[in-house]
Amino acid sequence: MSCAEQREGVERPGILVPGPISSLRMIPGVLFLIFLLAGPALAANRESWDFVTSLDMAQLVYGVPESDVATIIFRCEGAPKQIEIITTVVPAEAGPQQAAKLVLQNGKATARYDGTFGQDPGDSGYYFRATIPADAKATEFLKRGASLAIRVNGTIRRVPLRGVSAPLAKFEAACLRRPRPE
Repeated sequence: MSCAEQREGVERPGILVPGPISSLRMIPGVLFLIFLLAGPALAANRESWDFVTSLDMAQLVYGVPESDVATIIFRCEGAPKQIEIITTVVPAEAGPQQAAKLVLQNGKATARYDGTFGQDPGDSGYYFRATIPADAKATEFLKRGASLAIRVNGTIRRVPLRGVSAPLAKFEAACLRRPRPE
């Protein structure tokens, strides 16, 4: 077999002699298969804004859809209605029932809330929780800007506000609407 035949990966009856050019031709196909298989897995871990409701509870969530993974949750329930703000943005030194401060900032708009750290049974991580009255001020800072800064005792995480409009409108309709007098 000549050197030119080897470079081209010439096929002889029953034998494929791989050469440098035929190996290079396989790379796009292999990369395509990798991205084809990895794409759904990467997309499955992408966080987004969503509205979730069950019985008499409504939630505005920034997290991974169809999972328990969430960065921040605005949960509305009870009578009178209250909003619970829950976030997994917590410092390493968080402890159960320890008092903490949450700061939500979007541009010049800033909201500060007192709350405590908690831990779900069987879970090694902590979360922060604050309870506030259900009113329009609780979600006003989500309506403008590009991102929301979540800060708990110095630990900060920014989440994009892209895609929050429709879930926020549903959350406000479920949580902030006033009952009609009968």
